[in-house]
Amino acid sequence: MTYGEAVKFLYDLEGFGIKLGLDNVTRLLGRVGDPHLAFPAIHIAGTNGKGSTAAMLGSTLTAAGYKVGLYTSPHLVDFRERICIGGKKIPKARVVQYVEMIKPAVIELKCTFFESVTALGFLYFAEQGIDLAVVEVGMGGRLDATNVVKPLLTIITPIDYDHSEHLGRDLISIAREKGGIIKKGVELVTDGSQPQTADVLKEICRQVQAPFVDSSSTWDLGVPRFYRRFTSFYPKRSNTTPTPLRGFGKFPLVKLTLPGTHQMANVRLVLSACERLKFKHFNIKIDHIIEGLKKVRWPGRMQLVGENPLILLDVAHNPGGIKALRENLIQLFSYNKLILVFGVLKHKDYRGMIREMAPICDHVIPVEPQRKGALPSTELAREFSKCTLKVSPFKGVAKGFSYALGLASKDDLVCVTGSHFTVGEALQVIGIKCP
Repeated sequence: MTYGEAVKFLYDLEGFGIKLGLDNVTRLLGRVGDPHLAFPAIHIAGTNGKGSTAAMLGSTLTAAGYKVGLYTSPHLVDFRERICIGGKKIPKARVVQYVEMIKPAVIELKCTFFESVTALGFLYFAEQGIDLAVVEVGMGGRLDATNVVKPLLTIITPIDYDHSEHLGRDLISIAREKGGIIKKGVELVTDGSQPQTADVLKEICRQVQAPFVDSSSTWDLGVPRFYRRFTSFYPKRSNTTPTPLRGFGKFPLVKLTLPGTHQMANVRLVLSACERLKFKHFNIKIDHIIEGLKKVRWPGRMQLVGENPLILLDVAHNPGGIKALRENLIQLFSYNKLILVFGVLKHKDYRGMIREMAPICDHVIPVEPQRKGALPSTELAREFSKCTLKVSPFKGVAKGFSYALGLASKDDLVCVTGSHFTVGEALQVIGIKCP
């Protein structure tokens, strides 16, 4: 089997769709020696920000000298982005090795793409003898294939509407599904600034006797300064926090290479997680946090890839993410016209995203990513036309993006968003590789 054949085998499994539940993945992992039991994990769920939080935490723990596995999804350009150790992607030869290993069981059990890739990632982590895995939930939490890990810490990022057809139509239902990663006696670090969802998570913690850590009341970042390519701030322990632990002293100025006002909630989660890990005898110092946040790379998140015109890529794919993008565009950028390249999947709340973004756009280029379930660009065009905007649909992302670049003057901003898949194809047009 070649690498191309191995990846094709995995992609072909997408025909089985999404099957929430742990029985299949548990049986699959059992067939290959239960690799998920070979390492401790930090398990991260949430609606927006879980990938950025995972990347920051992985970078910080790597800076502290630990061998860290990072499991995230989806990828932007290269399938191997999903499975990394110390910032390096899984080798192609290992992908082939593990696909050949799991293939008979995958076929017999009719495993999904995500179940199979989860098993592949955990096999790699176990074989490499990692110290710790940072594992991002694929969708939801309670019935997600990653929920077989044995966490020493769980993290839940801010909760919003997404995947409602699977997780529930209201925030309380969605919070219950996300809260399904909380384990008996295992600390939960979360942003408690959303009372409605925080109350749900607190109740789950009470039921399973898991300590509840509110990062929003634990850490104060002062008055952060936001720039196009980074953010700087002075972290300090909040005077109002009820938590007595103080694992770190005084911080100097910290520079985060991920721009955006929305990243501050994720930074507080990372700081709280590092503090809890420190009291679990992990040797994490202030210098490690500074280095980790400075060196973290997470493409497609408010990523500025061009000047004159400005070219920005962001994977926002639900109304909450688009709202954060809109607010950052207004706060951080100065431009003449905003040209939006927008492509989404059918099951997403694209009308909600359009309502958030349309008011600040001058010209919209609806596109259709090369992905099963992509919304036709003509349908997107009809929705945007209701907003009395200039609309120029293209079937392919490459053609639409190229058209937008030709349309833009040096004082304009071209923004590509709506889906990981749309941004991934735009990155390929530019020729930027993901680390």
